Amino acid sequence: MGSKERLTGRRRVPLAMAFVTRRGPWFVVGVLSLAIVFVALSVAVVIANSRTQSPTTGSYPRVAEIPRTDDVWPAVAFIGDAYTAGAAAGGAGNRYTTILCAQKRWRCSVNGQAGTGFTTRGPGTRGESEFVQRLSAVSKDGKPEIIVAQGGADTQSDPAQLAAAVTDFIQTSKRMYPDAQLYIIGTLVGPRSDRVAIRRTTETVERAASLLGVAFVDPNEDNWMKDPALFSEDGITLNQRGYRAYAERLGAYIP
Repeated sequence: MGSKERLTGRRRVPLAMAFVTRRGPWFVVGVLSLAIVFVALSVAVVIANSRTQSPTTGSYPRVAEIPRTDDVWPAVAFIGDAYTAGAAAGGAGNRYTTILCAQKRWRCSVNGQAGTGFTTRGPGTRGESEFVQRLSAVSKDGKPEIIVAQGGADTQSDPAQLAAAVTDFIQTSKRMYPDAQLYIIGTLVGPRSDRVAIRRTTETVERAASLLGVAFVDPNEDNWMKDPALFSEDGITLNQRGYRAYAERLGAYIP
């Protein structure tokens, strides 16, 4: 043995080993068990968090892409002229209202009468009436959440009279259905329409709607139907393709 070993009288033992030796083997087993439990709990927490957190990547559908599954569809009421009635559509299934209600999953009440408007009663052969007179009829399918007033054969009306009629329609709508959202859609210009008269009428209706804070949509300003092929032979009413296009354009404005 060397001189250093004789001076110490024993071999040097690492501090950790000496500590364990003094504590005994059962202490070692306890420490290892606690370490295993700690690791297992840590892994479980990580897995749980990964399952509950919202994914930020991957091919998950966005909210807008998830189809509605509820059975209660919003009630929507349409009041209008020949367009709402579906003139030259070739059947109720081709009307813009039918197409739009199916796409939006709306529960719709449709009251379209050719030749009518805010001031115009129409020919009167089938009980036609002005728009405001038909507001009470839309409640038969439940109070509407949205009311759409489309067009109107009012091109021959006095501007002051027309403005008063639009104001009366809006105020009556708000009084009868205070929670409903109201939209007024201007008269569409066709290839054979009186553009000057429709422009004058549109300006009057838009001004009256704006004063009362009601949404007004001018399909002519936004060039909804610039293709003459979307109109029927009379150059005023739409054909089947036109009604589908009209439904698409209008649907973009109404959520």
